[in-house]
Amino acid sequence: TFDEAGAETVRLADLKPEHADPGRGDADAALARAEVRIAARYETPTQHHNPMELFTTACFWEGRRLTVHEPSRYVGALQHGLAAQLGLAPEDVRVISGPIGGHFGSKLALSQYTALVALAARDLGRPVSLVPTRRQGFTIANHRPETRHDIRLGADRGGRLTALVHEATMTTSRFDAFAMEGTDVTASLYACPDIRTDERAVRVDRNTPGPMRAPPEVPYLFALESAVDEMAWTLGLDPIELRRRNDTPTDPVSGKPFSSRPLMACFDAGAAAFGWARRDPRP
Repeated sequence: TFDEAGAETVRLADLKPEHADPGRGDADAALARAEVRIAARYETPTQHHNPMELFTTACFWEGRRLTVHEPSRYVGALQHGLAAQLGLAPEDVRVISGPIGGHFGSKLALSQYTALVALAARDLGRPVSLVPTRRQGFTIANHRPETRHDIRLGADRGGRLTALVHEATMTTSRFDAFAMEGTDVTASLYACPDIRTDERAVRVDRNTPGPMRAPPEVPYLFALESAVDEMAWTLGLDPIELRRRNDTPTDPVSGKPFSSRPLMACFDAGAAAFGWARRDPRP
């Protein structure tokens, strides 16, 4: 994991050339002059899919034509990926996927084992089916990786955010450039004039992670929203009121207007539904 010998930490922008850390202004200088500051680290653990329907596949050949029965939301990835792996034309690979039991990201793309089952079926000259055990499901499929977040917030006494720094690291496999990123969302959630983000991947000896409902932003938003709650406590403000004061109709980084922005309406409806105003505000 993060701090073990052999783990390789790389900037996400170096791992993925298309990645750019979102930001604007000079967040570190803004932090230094902020009237109120907080700094906190948040960590989230590995989380695994555990769907009722196991990860299964069955393959059989008719000459050079391969038929695959496998629950998948992305039959095109299976068809074209298997064709590339096995040296076939895509039209010679047929993928059949019925109703999917518990997808939510785990049955999204080409699996590690499908080509092996297809090769076994070809060598044996008969259909081959693989049904991993539930225990094996923890290593045969993707997962939500563990993450670490160092967040620093600056604000004025009135509760307006003046600086936001989000430094995040997440684990990924040694052999793949894929990583679950999310500061593009945390940098865009609340109004703030100075923002800096920095995402890094820790390459370790395990499977490539993948989407889990909801997609990659969840650990990142957990960290940011926890820090916003810490700031509300420090300022003596209601946490929803702090968010209201930093609501924004435009993306703080790009300046583009949101097509819709129902965030505060959702907070207000939820607060009214379960009596937020009557709670004990102590954390």
